Order: sequence, then structure tokens, then C-alpha cells
Amino acid sequence: MAGFNLPADRVVRWLYFGLAALAAVWATASLSWPFGWDQGILAWVGDVIHQGGMPYRDAWDIKGPLAYYVYALAQWLFGKNLWGIRLLDLVFLATSAAVLGRVVSDLTESVIARWACLIFILWYGSGSFWHTAQPDGWASMMILVGMAPFIEASVRLTVKSLVMSGLLVGCAALIKPFFAAFLLIALLGVIIREGIWARRAATDAVVLVASFALPVALAAGWFVHRGALDELIEVYLVYPAVTYTDLALLSPASRLRGVLEYVLAGKVVVVLLPVAVLGLLRLWQTARRAALVLLGWIGLGVAIVALQNRFFEYHWILLLPPLVLLGAVGFHAAFEEWREHLGESPSTRRSPGAALAFLLFLLLLVHVSVRPFYDVASWASFAMGLRTANDYYARFPIAGSDILAADHIRGRTTEDDRVAVWGWNTSVIYLAGRQSASKFGYSMPLLDGEGTALRRRYRREFLADLRAARPVYIVVAPQAEKILGRNYGLADFPRLESLVVDCYRKEAAFGELTLYRLAGDRACEGFGQLVGANTPGTLPSGGVAE
Repeated sequence: MAGFNLPADRVVRWLYFGLAALAAVWATASLSWPFGWDQGILAWVGDVIHQGGMPYRDAWDIKGPLAYYVYALAQWLFGKNLWGIRLLDLVFLATSAAVLGRVVSDLTESVIARWACLIFILWYGSGSFWHTAQPDGWASMMILVGMAPFIEASVRLTVKSLVMSGLLVGCAALIKPFFAAFLLIALLGVIIREGIWARRAATDAVVLVASFALPVALAAGWFVHRGALDELIEVYLVYPAVTYTDLALLSPASRLRGVLEYVLAGKVVVVLLPVAVLGLLRLWQTARRAALVLLGWIGLGVAIVALQNRFFEYHWILLLPPLVLLGAVGFHAAFEEWREHLGESPSTRRSPGAALAFLLFLLLLVHVSVRPFYDVASWASFAMGLRTANDYYARFPIAGSDILAADHIRGRTTEDDRVAVWGWNTSVIYLAGRQSASKFGYSMPLLDGEGTALRRRYRREFLADLRAARPVYIVVAPQAEKILGRNYGLADFPRLESLVVDCYRKEAAFGELTLYRLAGDRACEGFGQLVGANTPGTLPSGGVAE
């Protein structure tokens, strides 16, 4: 692909510069993006941390603690806004892309490495506003940097690289506990390099495991120090085990269907997969250790996504690095033959396989560029004043309504007023600059896990919080049916519905969001019927909070 000195080669070079420019403008455009549901929840928890609170105890969510502290870091560095976490996300992306390029250069050559970096960035950018700045993506980047020493053939495994690998996999486990399994892949890399019975392998394994345990131990110590370890264990570990038990009943066929849908529906994957297989075969011949590590990474990544059985786009970011790495090796193998066909060797035989690889390469570039190009074009029209801010943000599903609702609430409340959300639109609280009326900033814990003691207790706590805080606004929005398994409405929480009917009036609607404002009489009788803070678990009538 390089060094042809032919018109086709010059076209490829200009294509690279053009797509690199697209990636740079896309990065700039991404700073204007709003939050999806997940980013809004994470930003809200990060804000609670920034104000001295603790995840789980003061702001309920089930992601790992590191995810919230990354958002808190962005707020500490750049202030309370939408773009700070996007900028930090770009720093993570650029760093991991540089490491990916180094690994590809070690396995192939520098020109292939440059293309691999570009494809990795654009493919990540194809996730759009909803699936970027997500903790799963950061975990994937951490794992990439952590696995790099076990993939590079020319790099000696040192104590420093082992410590770095262990620390990064440990940090990934603090984003989602499933990612702790990548410690096994790192140990596999040690065994393959040193031999299972070698004394050096045992020493390296100890260093690796100890480094992995360090961030986990530090996190546990921090939560002990702040008196929130019980809440961390309950929400991060116990709650998913209790509420996700139904996932264990799902048939393997349903999980296989989710995997196949990703492979067949993802246009990039369809194009890259056959080339990645070629790359795996080449590595099996030339760098078997790298092949085994990457194969284990892909197998474990698919297993983790299938185990969760959610199949969200950002879950699959875990597979981007190994697929790009294998694809780069596969294209390199095919283009070596292509160069021979173009005259760099005496061979003059035709090369249909290489020609097909070149067509797949061009098709791959189209697929990774379409969404970033669309996002850049939309942002450019906004930046040049051809569309208003409302028009620009209206194209983002849900997010545009969140911004309008937050503006409405901020203009009609004070900083001491509280807001409650019945839905997943916690970004309304964050963007409005107001406090949540409860540690339950969104409604999943009040709906998921039907029939469990945890849900009953969470509902009682939520109602007690509302009684104590008396939120000025209650935001009612649609629930995440894909996560909860069915469509829930306000009627599924009768005590809350009764409070809204008795004590609130509908004031405004933005898209599917409805804003209910507390009626003038703050002594509304409906609040007196909620769970009292001093009588947890009961209602005045003797009933339960369900």
C-alpha cells in the first residue's frame, strides 16, 4: 500500500490525509455533543462526588466506581459542562490509538500502523454521542494498553510493563467486574512467553496479580474511609446478581442471536472480519503468542457481552482493538502480495486476493467514515450559523428534550430547590444545576427486580426522600424498555402516581418529557401519606411502598 510510486498510491495517500482531517474535525465537533442517558447519570454522580458525596450511598447507579471519578475529574479540570468529559474521552482515545499504532508497527510496518490508528479513531467515532464517553470504551482502551506488552514481539517483558498491565486491568475491573477476567489473558501472555514451569513466569505472575489487586484495594480502602463500603458492595455487586438472575435462564440461542446480529448488522465488522481472520492465520504462523492473546481477547469479549445479554453498541467497543489489530495484519499480508503484483518483485502473476483486499479496504473506509462525516456536516451547519442551537440539539434523540427541560427548570427554581426524575433523564438534574430529591436520580432501581426485597426497600427510601425534600419538579419520562424487559409507566408505582396527581400540576412538556410542578400548597396532604423517615418499611395505612 506504500511505496508504489504509481497514481493509485498517490490517491491512497491523499485519501489518508482527507480522512485524517475528517477525524480531526470530528473530534472538534464531538465537543458540542449533549449527553445520552448513561452520560447524564454518570455526570450527575460525578457532580455529587465533586460536592463531597459518595457513589452508591449518595447517588445510586450500578457502574463501577472509577467511571464516576473520571466524570468528577472532568468536572474538576474543566468545570460543570457537556464538553469536559468529551475532551477527556478524546485524550483517552488518542493515547490508546498511539499504543495501537505502536503494536501494529511492531507486527507489520509504519504505514499500516498509521492507517490502523485512523480506522480505530473513526470506528470509535461512528458510535456517535450516545456511545462515546462511555466507561466500557475506556475499559477497552485500558485493556489495549495493558495487553500491548504481550502482543508486541520485539518488546521485552519488564517489571514496569507487568505493573502497568496489572494496574490497567485492575482499573478496568473498577468499571465493570466482568473485565477482571482479562487478568487471565495477561497471565496467558506471561505463560506463553516464559513457559509455564519457568521461575520467571511465577515471578511475573505474582507481579501481575499484585498490580491488579492494588487499585481494587485502594478503591475498597477509600470507600471504607468514607463509610460507604457496604453501599458499594450492595449496589455494584449484590444488586446486579439479584436483579439479573433472569438472564441466567436465557437460552444460549438467544445469546447467539445477539452476537450474530452485531456481526451481520455492523457494516464495519462484516467487512473487517474476513481480513481479521486472515490476520489471525498470519500471526499464527509468525507470532503465535500475539495470535493467542488476541484470540483470547476476542473470545472473552464476546463472552462478556453475551453474558450481560444487553448487546448495546458501546458494549462491543471491547472488540475494536483486537479486530483492528488483526485486520491490520490481514491487510498487510494481502498488500504484500499486491506490491509483488505491481512490480516490486519479479512475480507477474495475477493477484485476485489482493485486489479483493484492496476493495474491502476501500469499503471499510467508507463504513467507518459515514457517521463521522454526517456528524461533522451537521455540526458545521450549526457552527456557521445556518441552524440554531435548538435545531442542532433537536437531532439528538432524547438529549434535545433534556436540554430544554433543564433550561425550563433552571429559570423557574433556585439552587436550593430539588428535582426528582421518574425516567432515565438524569442529565436534566445535572444540566439544570439543581440537586436530586433522592439518591435515586433515575428510576431503574425502583422498577427492576420486581418482587425482590431490594426493590421494596428502595421504593420506601425513595418515598421517604421525597417527603423530606418535597421536590419542586417531578420529571416524568419513558423508561428503558430494552433494559427493563417491558414498558413501565407511572402507574407501576401507585404511591408516586398518587403524589403526582394530588400535589403536582402539569406545567410543560418537551418531547416525551413531562414536567410536573409542585402546587402552591406545600403542605399537600399527599406528602403526609408517604413513608416517614423514622418509620422505614411502612405506610401510615400499614401497607407497603409498592
